[in-house]
Amino acid sequence: MTSGSCGSKERSDERPLWADVSALSPTFKAYWADWDSIVVEDGVLYRRWHGDRPMGNKIRLLPVVPRGMKDLILKHLHRSRAGGHFGPKKTVEKVKEKYYCFQRQRSVYDWCHKCQMCSRRQGLHRLL
Repeated sequence: MTSGSCGSKERSDERPLWADVSALSPTFKAYWADWDSIVVEDGVLYRRWHGDRPMGNKIRLLPVVPRGMKDLILKHLHRSRAGGHFGPKKTVEKVKEKYYCFQRQRSVYDWCHKCQMCSRRQGLHRLL
């Protein structure tokens, strides 16, 4: 979400009218649809997430990933020792455990498709 939308949420818990949002970015519109699950704490935007099995059913706050940090987070989760170039499915799960971002699955699949190590190891055809 943009810094403007974070500010919108901080100023009011009331969802903006669709007429005020309809011309904005697809990302903003997606977060607008999740308005009731979006919270701001200490200036950080989070999405309230109800845990999946095996994570349990407790509610967690997942930080919303700013567009400018998405590549850094994907690089960390995919290339780090914990990430290990396990391909798109496992990387999506790692992102889902820690963060919330618009078009998460598409972003991860695009990232893995561009990863040279994954392309050599698994072949591009398996990533699509």
